[in-house]
Amino acid sequence: MIRDIFENKNNPFYKFGKQILLREMQIDKIKKFVIDRFASRGMDASTIVDSVLEITDSHPYYVQQLCHEIFSINDNKIIPKNSIDK
Repeated sequence: MIRDIFENKNNPFYKFGKQILLREMQIDKIKKFVIDRFASRGMDASTIVDSVLEITDSHPYYVQQLCHEIFSINDNKIIPKNSIDK
């Protein structure tokens, strides 16, 4: 649908901007991001990061959404694995 807005001659945004195809993000970078963000709040996410990436299929939006929920229910320094289930 989005592609049609910019590629269909009958739409007002036809050729409005340059099309850029995004590459899939590297798992290592997403993993580092999650661990670093939790670490910045004094929390160790190493116990859950692999499970988070597996559950979300490493989709950045869903990774952040799930991590936000995990963060909001934890005040532990080390995040227990059952946080994902909660």
